[in-house]
Amino acid sequence: MALITLPIAFIFDETYAVLPFLKMAAISIFTGQLLYRLFYKTQQNRLWDAMISSAIAWLLCPLLGALPFLWISDHLIVQGSTSLPILFLSQPINAFFESISGFTSTGLTMLLKPSELPHTLQWWRSFQEWIGAVGLIVFVLSFIESRTEEYQLYYAETRSERFGRNLMQTSRTIWYIYFFFTVLAFLLFITAGMPIWEAVNHSLTSISTGGFTITDDNFEGYSLAIKVVALPLMIFGAMSFAIHQRILTKLKISELWKNPQNRIFFILLISGTLVLYALLFFKAPFIEPAFQWVSALGTCGFHTVNFTTWSTAGKLFLVVGMLVGGCTGSTVGGIKIRRLMRLWSGVILRLRTLTVTKEKSIVQDDVGISFPESHKSERLYEASILFTLWIATLFLGWIAMILANPSARAIDILFDVTSALSNVGLTTDLTNAALSIPSKIIMMTMMWMGRLEIVPILILILSWPLSLANNKK
Repeated sequence: MALITLPIAFIFDETYAVLPFLKMAAISIFTGQLLYRLFYKTQQNRLWDAMISSAIAWLLCPLLGALPFLWISDHLIVQGSTSLPILFLSQPINAFFESISGFTSTGLTMLLKPSELPHTLQWWRSFQEWIGAVGLIVFVLSFIESRTEEYQLYYAETRSERFGRNLMQTSRTIWYIYFFFTVLAFLLFITAGMPIWEAVNHSLTSISTGGFTITDDNFEGYSLAIKVVALPLMIFGAMSFAIHQRILTKLKISELWKNPQNRIFFILLISGTLVLYALLFFKAPFIEPAFQWVSALGTCGFHTVNFTTWSTAGKLFLVVGMLVGGCTGSTVGGIKIRRLMRLWSGVILRLRTLTVTKEKSIVQDDVGISFPESHKSERLYEASILFTLWIATLFLGWIAMILANPSARAIDILFDVTSALSNVGLTTDLTNAALSIPSKIIMMTMMWMGRLEIVPILILILSWPLSLANNKK
């Protein structure tokens, strides 16, 4: 990633950025080789090991990714720069916040004027989201032959869908589709009248449902045409890659509606827009509630309004959208629709058990929704566990942020914490440059946990005491 960024420095005559990115590339290679040579063992890895590796990788990469922010900012300050974003990024914790927000494709930022950043750093933020949204591990897997360990890593990075002959083909297909939609986004933004450099960056952050922009007011200042173009791009990013693959390679357009998860996604998009429009008392232009709802449900993070003026009901409704998220197998965060479908099926099943005379009839096909002792039961169990962990983590993060920001409104804190945990990027302006260090740590932790869907983080935390206990035995 660092080496790919170097041409940007030459194109925009920002050669002072070349050395920082070369240094980062060298540190990346050295760190990788050091870890490999010190800790690699030729033994069968477990899913437990893969999850620990994933959790560490999603901290290590943002740490490395923060270095260009620090080094370039320090250089420009020495040269006399007084730019607010440069002064802000010269502080290590702020640089790490921006980097982890990028790699987790969250898009929460404390920068006041991203338009004043050098082109290399504007690109670097967007590029982090573009790579991070599909997944660091999927990026690596697209180049190597798959073994058991790679399948475990793929699963540990919260991915389950495979639609190729093997994992490498699936990973490559994901990237082909991803690149196609990125180019499409660029062309559509250009056609709608967006300047070329802004189109380059926003094509990366729209299809990745990342949300970083290089403008000072996000999408507020753009024309109606650009806002309308952004809507389908955010929707494409929130749809499963498996659906895209069937449509693009097999021309199965019917999958847009036939697929149950996709059908519910579109129903939620339409109904949610109408509800939000009503909550705004039908006063705003229709594009505004549509844009905000698509951005929230698709966990993109683009916005065209200032949420500080919104009612509590409007904010709470967007919190629900961010919590749900888009489709499984896409670039979105949140709990995701397929898991909620399984939970709903479990609720229906439980209600049906109370209305039939014999327990054994529950597993018969004519009952409707059934969960015999199969993978369906396991998926319901997994969805229930994840939902419980997600709500518990959200609640704990909310309480922690309330304690760290006693003067802020509870609904605003809930909004921003949900945005961080679901990797969305929308904010009520609580996430700003004045945020305290404890609050920044809480928000970064939420983004990290949300990107890996909590379980790998818990395993990482538990691995040390459990390994000590095993050694004592």
